[in-house]
Amino acid sequence: MTKRMRHTAVALIVMLLAVMTASTSTVSAHAVLDSSSPAASTVIEESPSEIRLTFNEPVESSLLEIRLFGADQNEIKISDAQRGAQDSAIVTADVPTLNDGVYVVVWRVMSTDGHPATGAFPFEIGRTTSGTGTDLVAQILSGLDTASPLETPLTIARFVTFFALVALVGALVLAWGTPMMSSARLRQIFSVSIIGLAIGSVGILLLQGAYATGRSWGAVFDADLLADVLSTRIGLASLVRFAAIVAWGVLFLFLHRATTALWQNTAVIVAAVSILTFSVSGHPSAGSLPIVFVLVDAVHFGAIAVWVGGLVAMFFLREEPSVDVQRFSRLATRALPVVVLTGVAQAMHLMDGVGDLGSTTYGQLLVAKVLVVGVVVLSGAAARQRIADNSVTPLQSILKFDALLVVIVLALTSVLVGTPPGSTDNPADKIFSSTQIQADVLADITVVPARVGAAEVHVILTPPGGALSPVEDATVQFSLPARNIPAIPVAMIELGPNHWTGVVQFPFSGDWEMKVQVEATPGAIVNYTATVAVTG
Repeated sequence: MTKRMRHTAVALIVMLLAVMTASTSTVSAHAVLDSSSPAASTVIEESPSEIRLTFNEPVESSLLEIRLFGADQNEIKISDAQRGAQDSAIVTADVPTLNDGVYVVVWRVMSTDGHPATGAFPFEIGRTTSGTGTDLVAQILSGLDTASPLETPLTIARFVTFFALVALVGALVLAWGTPMMSSARLRQIFSVSIIGLAIGSVGILLLQGAYATGRSWGAVFDADLLADVLSTRIGLASLVRFAAIVAWGVLFLFLHRATTALWQNTAVIVAAVSILTFSVSGHPSAGSLPIVFVLVDAVHFGAIAVWVGGLVAMFFLREEPSVDVQRFSRLATRALPVVVLTGVAQAMHLMDGVGDLGSTTYGQLLVAKVLVVGVVVLSGAAARQRIADNSVTPLQSILKFDALLVVIVLALTSVLVGTPPGSTDNPADKIFSSTQIQADVLADITVVPARVGAAEVHVILTPPGGALSPVEDATVQFSLPARNIPAIPVAMIELGPNHWTGVVQFPFSGDWEMKVQVEATPGAIVNYTATVAVTG
């Protein structure tokens, strides 16, 4: 590669990284509601002028939604949700003057890595609480269809795109500078891979908007929705990828000049940009140290392409007289450690410790992927032994088996990309409840949901004199010893006689130590403790 071409490649990659990772927060790769105004489960005396949601990381400026419902479960018309001009982690919507009563806010946003995040919470206007907020939330959500049926089709589109790019890059590296570049079978791999990359990319672009907004097939070709997607990080990455696909097409047309420096330099740049379009719009771009881990992810993807894509190419080129089995073995041997090291680095970065491997959907999928990769590695070791023994026929059988396994690996990768790190199967249904008695004061303690993000805390007390005998005060605090997080106080308000509530923000999963301190009578302190298992 000439000096000028190197400078051009570096400039393109730096520009792509700068645009795609600009203004990214340094927290988790999944938008979580940090706070709201009105606050969840609170009672305010006057109608708010707006609903304001503050998230733990920037969200996309489009595909936002805030809906407001009254006690009769009818929706109240409010303004369209807008992302903050100064702070991209804030979303607001103006509301009309509201009468006293209970209301429910239902919201939906999209994280910068393309994952939709949804939630709901009640608030009340007046001087006392009705105590019906939680039930009203459940009733309203049961009547809303917030899940899109397009998750599986979107995963399939990702798989087609991943497989096509991996096969394209892997075949290119395997045949680089060898007589295989002139093979008719290789030209077929190139052409089919480019077409697959284009079809999959179009599918991702069309399906993303409808999926993120919880809609169905009827919204796939919605022009307004498509315009909203194009303004997101995934949309911008897709546009860059389409430009790369055009460049791949030009390279294919001039494949007969693959030995020239211009063709080879261009191919390296196009391959790097194509891989980066996935890294800058995925999990690494929305977490901490985005530029570092986008590059780690790109190296991981590239190493997988050399290893897995080379294996796929070997399968289709196995009968070509110019195929070099020893060359593939050397490439795979070098690529495998890179795949493992970068994969471990990403897993440790995205997940909240090894404990999440079994308790979260993302962790379980990752374990499954590692197991399949392990089988491929063992099979590859057997293949290398076959090569050393010059046993060609068994090698072909192993290639067929390995090709099937790598398809499974790429399928699992496609699902992983669509799964937020730390997500559980039913996080909204996770409820912690404990009933304790100290000094004849009965305490019913509830935390819902017991997962990362905002959770309601309810403490209902029954002193010796009965529920109508009020306690003086109740305080709640949480700590996480495993991460050396000191006590976090929770602002508690008294909803009714001896019914105290507040909202806590769990930034991490783990076993949180909860301490409830109750002043039953002046000077008489009663303490309750509990361990709350918070999931991702």
